[in-house]
Amino acid sequence: ELEKLRSELLATKQKSVFADEKKLREEITEVYSGVTGQEAAPSNLQVQRVTVLQQEVKKKEDSNKQIQNKYDQPVMDGLKKEGLIPGGPKKGF
Repeated sequence: ELEKLRSELLATKQKSVFADEKKLREEITEVYSGVTGQEAAPSNLQVQRVTVLQQEVKKKEDSNKQIQNKYDQPVMDGLKKEGLIPGGPKKGF
């Protein structure tokens, strides 16, 4: 599930020097470059695009929290059980 989320955020299939797929990271970079590369105030389209991208980022953050809520506790319990983190059985030499 984390890999799926990562592939939604970043281009993961690069067939050439230039990525052939556009993901959230590239879309944010595109708007950022457009706004910072001009001396004029951001256009209405750029402002709208930022709003849409903020909503997309919020959705991805929510997806990440859902994944964490689903898997964090079972993983921590497994690590404790194996004595790999404090709170689990101690393994001696």
